[in-house]
Amino acid sequence: MDLLLRQKARKSTCSDLLLGLLIPALLLKTNEQEMALDIVVPTSLLFIVMSRVRSVFVLSVGMYTCTILATLVESVFTFRPILILGFIFCSTYNFITLFPQTFTLGEAIILSQLSTVFIQRSSVFCLAFIIFFLIERYFISCSLDSLVFLSCAFGTSVFFLCRLSPAFSLFYNLQGRRLMCYLSVKNCFLLLFWLILFMGCVAFVWISRHVANDARNIMHHDNDVNSKSVSHDSIIDPAIHSTEDAKQAAANQSLGETGPFHAVHKRTPFWMRKVFHFAAGLVYATGILWSPGVLSLASVVLLVLFITLEWIRRRGPKMVVRCLDGVLDPFRDERDSGELIFTPIALLLGLSLPLWWPLCHMRDSTVELDRICEVPKLHPSVWSGVLSIAVGDSMAALVGRAWGRLRWPGTHRTFLGSTASFLSQLVVWIPIARHEGIRWSSGLIPIFAGVLTEAYLEHIDNLITPLIVMIAFPSSLSV
Repeated sequence: MDLLLRQKARKSTCSDLLLGLLIPALLLKTNEQEMALDIVVPTSLLFIVMSRVRSVFVLSVGMYTCTILATLVESVFTFRPILILGFIFCSTYNFITLFPQTFTLGEAIILSQLSTVFIQRSSVFCLAFIIFFLIERYFISCSLDSLVFLSCAFGTSVFFLCRLSPAFSLFYNLQGRRLMCYLSVKNCFLLLFWLILFMGCVAFVWISRHVANDARNIMHHDNDVNSKSVSHDSIIDPAIHSTEDAKQAAANQSLGETGPFHAVHKRTPFWMRKVFHFAAGLVYATGILWSPGVLSLASVVLLVLFITLEWIRRRGPKMVVRCLDGVLDPFRDERDSGELIFTPIALLLGLSLPLWWPLCHMRDSTVELDRICEVPKLHPSVWSGVLSIAVGDSMAALVGRAWGRLRWPGTHRTFLGSTASFLSQLVVWIPIARHEGIRWSSGLIPIFAGVLTEAYLEHIDNLITPLIVMIAFPSSLSV
């Protein structure tokens, strides 16, 4: 198992198994001690199985021993820890093997832990996860018959759950009534603004990419004409051409252009991708301020849409696959050299998880029907994704690549880029803190933690950095 996972996983420059501690730490912070302990057990066992570093081994054994002792002290035995243990092991294995060269081991563990948390929170998420797993496990192709079958299976499962569980039916009846609260003029204008902004960014990146490709093709054509004219006048050593071809192949490999499609097209300039970061931050900022419920619902719909598009791109008809490859290629990252284009999904999760994550000390355990349309009180940590990804990461990349020279030890990130990231996040955070009625100094440590993480992190930073910022936010904030 060790060798197989390491062959299928995307290579990482460091031991990333310690990323598996982020979700348990976040659960402990939000008063979910029991679930945190249940997740720590399989994570520590994965440490033991996969890690060859003695310090991590000792840490894992210590964590595992403490968990066993805590269970014995409670004197209560349930099958939930065993089920979670098996689920995290199996889902981590399947994330790596079903999507080779897409995730590192640490990233697969985090996704398995997140799936565990949300499966226990929502029965509908559990059904969606099962359908997603069956599609990938049995290589179900995207066709009209499969779409009809999966839709019927999902609808039938929800129907029987409502019949068998009155609590399930009552909960989703309340959710249906809450959806009616979203039908307002303000929310309609907000959705229209988001749609226009999204389509505008897609059009800008797509047009800019094709203009750049046309200019590059013209330049290559001129170079070919010049080389042919020179070859008529002099004899050129074939070894020169072979050397140049080898250099070009090495350059393509360094960019991660391993597939047939990417051997032809160059990577999209990073500043074009940052356009989406800024636009996504604007969408989430307006949603958190004016309608967090609509924002949360729209994020779920968009996540389902992204996953469906990936399914169609990988298993659909050839003509549709070719079209989607051309449309989605400008949004690839250098880490998207595997089976799955995960960068857009990671960006969406990084912005949405602070909004979706349950904060036990701020939620009401009872539901009052006359207050169901009220906007819930949100913890300021919901801004973690907007600050760290949309603002900080974008400014660090733009400023650092343009003017940064002095680099952090052992990384390509620059001090100037990190400084720009910290200051830009602080400029955005101060008015947010005033609006929330809290001290702006409470955001200094989370912002600094996000900047430091961004400087040294080589993984899916769009997902991991917001989690670290969420952990760094204090649980109770004073005015």
